[in-house]
Amino acid sequence: MATLGEHGARAVGIAWMREEDYPALVAIFEDSDMFTDGWAAWNKRAEAIEDQMKGQGVIPLRAYLDPDTFPAWCAARGVNTGREGRSLFGIEFADEQYGRNQS
Repeated sequence: MATLGEHGARAVGIAWMREEDYPALVAIFEDSDMFTDGWAAWNKRAEAIEDQMKGQGVIPLRAYLDPDTFPAWCAARGVNTGREGRSLFGIEFADEQYGRNQS
């Protein structure tokens, strides 16, 4: 399987949550049932994903979600506040930092 780095991506945005924002964000996520094990468990998984990306030669960028603005951000783009919205948020964050064409 090809790595992200082999596909030409230099940076990938990851929707990230601060511990203090976690409860408010989970409350607005359409897939909130995926987050029942708490912030520490989520953070451990997210950091493992970061490490995996680094191992593939990709720069992981933490795209911090704001519970006060994320729902409106999603609505403006016509996406849900679940995985779809979080993924797009990370993508747009990386695009802003590195541009859409990273090859």
